[in-house]
This record gives sequence, structure tokens and C-alpha cells, in this order.
Amino acid sequence: MSIYTYKKYHIACESCTGGSGRPIQVDFDGAYIQGIGIVPVKQRLARGYCFLGSGALAVGRKHQRVRMEPVMTKPIARDPIYRRRRFEAEIIELCVRWYITYRLSYRDLVAMMAERGLPVSHTTILRWVIRYVPEFEKRWSRWARDVNSSWRVDETYIRVRGKWHYLYRAVDKRGKTVDFLLRPDRGIAAAQAFFRKALATSLPRWPRKITLDGHGPSHQALRLLRRENPRWKYVLVRNCRYLLNIVEQDHRAIKRRCASMLGFKSLGNAAITLAGIESAHRIHKRQFSFGPGRQWRNQSLKQLWDRALVST
Repeated sequence: MSIYTYKKYHIACESCTGGSGRPIQVDFDGAYIQGIGIVPVKQRLARGYCFLGSGALAVGRKHQRVRMEPVMTKPIARDPIYRRRRFEAEIIELCVRWYITYRLSYRDLVAMMAERGLPVSHTTILRWVIRYVPEFEKRWSRWARDVNSSWRVDETYIRVRGKWHYLYRAVDKRGKTVDFLLRPDRGIAAAQAFFRKALATSLPRWPRKITLDGHGPSHQALRLLRRENPRWKYVLVRNCRYLLNIVEQDHRAIKRRCASMLGFKSLGNAAITLAGIESAHRIHKRQFSFGPGRQWRNQSLKQLWDRALVST
């Protein structure tokens, strides 16, 4: 066992303990122990010198049987998703929550963590976002409220690697987010994929009305979906521009958050990051419930996150 692995060791010497072999604990905190470096201490221990007391060094006598055993500490109870992570779970959740909620860049978070004595790289925070946003979204979805059956569907633009991509978004008539999907185009296949994803999120409740703009492939996609499932025939499809004002206004929260970024470098990272931003936007609109009561009025945002992320 390496001397650099543990800070505390048990030193046992049969001569100094009266033959009982009862270990004496010595703390190896820091690089030096009473002015003697760790390497000389290790060498003297190997030669048979006895270490007595807590941090005291006795080199006047030399004994033949000296053994060093590491002190076994109890494992820290933590969520399985944070195993083998250097930083604490609270720091990871804090950085991810602040990034998807507020208009902060990765380097802004690096500076904020440095003021708190936590040196962390911006690429580390990026990996945290990519790794934990899907898990956080899944845990928050357990507390999601049902949305209204009247949908308003529209697309907005997101730049990925210098090219425009299309973010399909749907809200109900009260402005609550139904679902979203990032696609590289806005053809029939993209519209079909979005409607299937939104339906899977809302099941077993089907939409009664869907309001679209004048984009032809979206209407064609719904007509093709009627061949796959006859229940789509009972969905009223409308084309009304002023009814889409609510979803167009809702785009601003997502566009405002993306404006402070330098741009997405890959479609996969963009989809995960936008999923986190959409989740934070849904939290802001209070689309989650933890049961009866006024949790949103009496608890802070951090307390709500702690309650939602509790593993089952």
C-alpha cells in the first residue's frame, strides 16, 4: 500500500506496545511531518524505526517488527451517477443548473467557481452538461404536469456549426411546453418525427386541436400520420396566424439563452444542451408538481432541484 494513498496510518510495534501489537495511529497530513519529509519517513519505517504517538517521531530506538496498516474509512454515500467523479455532486449540479438556467458561458462559470476556491476547466463543465442533462431531464419528468390538448406548433432557427437548423416546438393554449425536437431540415420526415415524439410524451392523452402555420410539409406530415394511426383523423388541424403568437413569444426565452453562446459545434451536443434549456424553461413556467401544497412559493430553486433529483 502506497504511503501517498492514505492520510492516516496505524503503526504497530510489538516492542513499544508491550507485545500486544496494538496499533498506534499516526497522521500523515501534508507533505512533511515535523520537518521530516514523507520519503525519509518511509525509508526509516522500512528500516524498522518505530513511530510513536500521534504525529510524533521516535528514532532513538530501532525495533525489528514494525508494520504499517492503512486506516479504513467508510465510503461516502452518494448518487450512483456521480461515482468516480472528482468533484462533489453538489458542485456538479450547481454548475449544470446555472448554465441551463441563466445567461452564463462556460468561462463565466469557471470564474465564479474560482472565486469559491474550486479550480475547474470549462471543458469539464461542458462534459458535465452533456453527461447529466439527460439524467436530470428524466428525473424531472417524473413530476411533470399534464398539458392542454390544444397545441400550437411552430419552428425556430438554431445555428449549429455555422448552419441553420430547425427547432420544432409545441406549446398548449396556456403557453405550457408540450415538446421540442431539433432537426437539420424542416421537411415532411422532420415534422412526422416531431409529432410522433410529442404524442409519445403526452400519451395516453391525445391532442384535440393542432394549430400550424402555412408551411406545407407540416400539414402533409399530419395527413400521412392519419394513414399510420386512424386516431389522427379526429385531430382538428387549423391554420391561424394570430393563435401562433403564444408559441412565437415562447421562442424568445430559448433564443435569448442561446444568444450568449458562441454556437454549437455538433448536432448531438446542441440537442442535449437545448433539452436542458427547455427543462429550465419548463421549471420557470411551473410545469412540475410534487404533490398538494405551495411548493413553488415556500421553497427556493435549489430546494426544488434537490427534491426532483432524488434517486428512487
